[in-house]
Amino acid sequence: MNRPLSGVPAGLPRTLASRPVDDVFGLPIPFVYAYDDGTHDFGAINRRRSIQCALSRLCGMCGTSLEYDIAFLGGPKAAESRSYTDPPMHVACAEAALQLCPHLHRHTTPPGERSADESETRRRLRRGVTTVDLFTADRPSEWVLYLTHNFEIERATAEGGGLVLVFHPGASFAERRFRFESGSMRELA
Repeated sequence: MNRPLSGVPAGLPRTLASRPVDDVFGLPIPFVYAYDDGTHDFGAINRRRSIQCALSRLCGMCGTSLEYDIAFLGGPKAAESRSYTDPPMHVACAEAALQLCPHLHRHTTPPGERSADESETRRRLRRGVTTVDLFTADRPSEWVLYLTHNFEIERATAEGGGLVLVFHPGASFAERRFRFESGSMRELA
């Protein structure tokens, strides 16, 4: 995507483009990765905001009310089991995440090809963050944009105790598949 003078990529949904911007990546900070103390962590879901997304039907990326069509983003196993730890998103916000999210792109590198520095930092989690038992450290080489109209939530036990929300989308009306190739995320035919 092209970047306007402000540094935020052009073509983003208005609600996502209006989010606070990360100083390092120059990207909007997703609602569910921001914390009340003003910090953020692209790799650690804010549990309070995840609950807020679930109960108020808010987009995990921009934090505004969801529309009828909603999207979930994950690997083929998540789509098959219909189990996601990230909250639902507007379809346009999920499409933007596929193109911009450094977390998605970084983890598409096969383990044998990762630099030592990247391998050491990939499981860094914010203090106090809990992950659900179904969470896996390795990211898939393929991503599925699962499109639906509804979802249910489950309170799951996290690794080492605690609570994590798991989102279970309803039946999909479409599934779009993507893979990181030649420096960008591409939709598969």
